[in-house]
Amino acid sequence: MKPHRILILFALSIMLLWFSLESYAQSSDCGVADTINYPIDTNFFTLSQDFAIASPRHQGRYHTGEDWYGGRNQTYGQPVRASARGRVTYAYTLGWGRDGGVVIIEHEFPDGTLAYTQYGHITETDTYPFPSRFECVEPGQVIGIIADARPAPHLHFEVRVANPDVPGPGYTWENPYDIGFRDPSKFVANMQTRLQRGYAWHVVTSDGNPTTDYSQISPPLILNDNSIMFFEGDVIKRATQDGRVLWRKTLERTPISIVGYQGFPIVSYADGTMQTINSEGDIGEAWNLDVSLARYPLSIGDWWLFPTTDGKIVGLSADLREIVWEMDNIPSFTRWHVSGDSDDFVIGLITQDDEILTFSQTGEILDRALLRDSGSLSSLPNADGMLVYSRGGLWQIDQEGNWSLYMEDAPNGGHNSGALALGDSRLFLFDGRSMRAYGADSAEIWSVDLGVNVSGRVELSWIDDYILLTSEGGNIITVRPEGGICNRIQVFGQNGGILWHNLGNDNTLRVAIADQIIGFNWTEFLGGCAS
Repeated sequence: MKPHRILILFALSIMLLWFSLESYAQSSDCGVADTINYPIDTNFFTLSQDFAIASPRHQGRYHTGEDWYGGRNQTYGQPVRASARGRVTYAYTLGWGRDGGVVIIEHEFPDGTLAYTQYGHITETDTYPFPSRFECVEPGQVIGIIADARPAPHLHFEVRVANPDVPGPGYTWENPYDIGFRDPSKFVANMQTRLQRGYAWHVVTSDGNPTTDYSQISPPLILNDNSIMFFEGDVIKRATQDGRVLWRKTLERTPISIVGYQGFPIVSYADGTMQTINSEGDIGEAWNLDVSLARYPLSIGDWWLFPTTDGKIVGLSADLREIVWEMDNIPSFTRWHVSGDSDDFVIGLITQDDEILTFSQTGEILDRALLRDSGSLSSLPNADGMLVYSRGGLWQIDQEGNWSLYMEDAPNGGHNSGALALGDSRLFLFDGRSMRAYGADSAEIWSVDLGVNVSGRVELSWIDDYILLTSEGGNIITVRPEGGICNRIQVFGQNGGILWHNLGNDNTLRVAIADQIIGFNWTEFLGGCAS
């Protein structure tokens, strides 16, 4: 080929590359995603197959996304919407062959997070054509409809951090998390929170693997400077008061708790070993107690109460160097509460069979009763007993184990109910849907429907003259003492996981649910209620 023709071809190639890059740059500038939601109406659709579930139809391979189904003869043709603002990186009506088309959208979030959502088993119509590759889409924009895919019309929804322009396999022999897939519901819920008012920072307390046992994650330890120490598996970390990780140190084995004694953090292990560690991550003295610990403790006065693996509850001294009390033959339980102090207390347990047992400090069974449903336990202001809020109403158990009706005509409670009694005789009840306030004469003062489904164990707390509701299911709701919702959000939660919060002197509300600790600017989180 003659030299001048080579130069011409080279120049044309450069021009084509330039035009391609220019087009890519222009189309990729779609803005930051400042809101996110599900691509379908979750009030109409139900989750028919979860993320990372082994599928018998696919030889036990793991599901890489979520399948959403809208009911027989109602799912086909339903619109599918972009979850968030972004740029289309793939769109093809035969992306999965006979199983329908695929659209993939890239999203950039304010914190710099880059993620991709995939919408599978969809098709296009004249009214709702597929968007073009590199096209910018807005949240809620219809990008297609659900196709007639096997075994029945449904939407396969994925979130991932890899493979921006390749349709996912749908199922994989590998753990989906390890190859870049993320739990869609978890991602959407957590990102929705991080885009809300008041959100300041977060740290994670697990690697995000769907096999994580959330019941084994320990609450963090707050240090005097409002920094926090927490675990991620067998790694202990310290983060600043604004969530920046200062250091991390790998421990020899997985710990179960970290507590403080006179300013010194102490780590506990399942075999009864205790170990000091300072605020710089230096490991110190270790000692062992002849006990096998099951999980993190409850504090009661100057003691730490730990469940053990052999059906006991043991009380350890404040410095965790001595077993000062123990109680044998404890049944497996899902909830427990301690009312009183280390000189005189009552323990209440709710078993897996919804039986409630109360024990005295000497280990004597004071009473046992079968509930119609799991309930909630909380303390009375004078610490003379505890409240039990269940489907049978609101009851009081005194230090001798005697039951008495605490309030006539209380609405039925249950497994996701909560009660909060204040020293001025005010009482707040949450029955799973509505919050109610009562005065000294048990007359109802106000009632407010919280407008969300609350799941899992619920805690009601009196924080800075506001009612704070937190739940294992991820609900974080603030309510004015005069009634009215200040704010309500829902992060990813898991029944059986931790439920912990702390309002520091730095105006930061720290909440630990499932596998994350989230910091909120308290004033901003309250919104108009704080003015």
